[in-house]
Parts: sequence; C-alpha cells; structure tokens
Amino acid sequence: MRDSVRCPRPKSKSVNYSWGIGENHKSTTVYFNNHCSVRVETKLFFRTKRRFQGPKRWTRCLTTNGGTQGRKKYHHAMRTRLLAVMPGC
Repeated sequence: MRDSVRCPRPKSKSVNYSWGIGENHKSTTVYFNNHCSVRVETKLFFRTKRRFQGPKRWTRCLTTNGGTQGRKKYHHAMRTRLLAVMPGC
C-alpha cells in the first residue's frame, strides 16, 4: 500500500509512505521518504481484528525529519492492518 502527505514547506512536495505487513499480520513496517525541507508529523490509523469484541481502531504518530528516508516497524499482539496515513498528530 502507498500514501502521501503534502509538505508544509515547500507546498509543491510531499512525504511518501508505503507499508508492508509482517508474518500473520503481527507487525507493520512503514517506509517513508520525506521530500520536505522541514519535519513532518503524520498520524497512522490501525485496525485490530479482535475475535469476540469486534474491531478496535487506534493511532500512532510518526515524525520524520526533512530530507530523510527510512523505516519504522510496529509490532502488534493481534492481527492488525494499517488503514490510512493522515497529516498532523
């Protein structure tokens, strides 16, 4: 999956995100490439499938410095999916 968030400065550029799911959906690795000149905070929206209580939705913040690329791995206790990436935190 892929998504992007517009930069606050310069507005013509963006931060690109892609993510992969680990074995049995118990981890998610988010890859980022920040083309902005400033630090950007984004909110990651996750959904966990719980057997008897129904789905649980939760968020995490990811802050990336301007002009950097890398990855961040999130470990989960249950099957989890990353649904969306939104600006702000």
